[in-house]
Amino acid sequence: WCPDYSLSLEPAAQLEISIVPCHNAEEIREIYCGFRSHIDPVLDEFGYELVTKGYQPVSKADELEIIPKQRYELMDRYFNSIGPWGKRMMRGTASTQVSVDYYSEKDFTDKYMVFYTLIPVMGLLFEDTPVFDGRPYKGHLLRQRIWNGTDPLRVDIQPYIRNGRIDFEDYLHFVMNAPIIVKKTDNEEYFSDVETLCETKLDGSDRTV
Repeated sequence: WCPDYSLSLEPAAQLEISIVPCHNAEEIREIYCGFRSHIDPVLDEFGYELVTKGYQPVSKADELEIIPKQRYELMDRYFNSIGPWGKRMMRGTASTQVSVDYYSEKDFTDKYMVFYTLIPVMGLLFEDTPVFDGRPYKGHLLRQRIWNGTDPLRVDIQPYIRNGRIDFEDYLHFVMNAPIIVKKTDNEEYFSDVETLCETKLDGSDRTV
């Protein structure tokens, strides 16, 4: 256990490190380097190394199995029903994800639109996807292409942006109208590919993804 970060596995066993909130990039760098100083010697003993690529550099998506977690199995079932990109997103991709705090609705709107505008620029500057499904990839923004094609109802925020802005209500509409995929009660998780939060009555024991 470490107070600075937690580790988890993504659907095809991609290793995810989640770092606690920090005040600046230097703090993030120090925590991440500390994590690598612990894990790299262990991996070296077994002849392994961490690879930080945007897409799995060796295997094809069809060759990778989902780890035995019911939620991932239900998500995989849903994404496979709407096109070829969901399988690749779950099994093949990895990324750096940044969470940004805000203190008011205006601050949320300003920051959201800045980062939304920077998505293609940052993606192009930091992309690292030289291989796609076992073959060299010569194009650009592969990770973004896969994400955009995974599920338009879940990733396309554009219809909810009005006059170049988005507020709490607009974002709420986006979240409420996305397919639920997984409904969870105290006893089980089960599949739902047609319901949205707008159509679902929630009580204290009902949670959705």
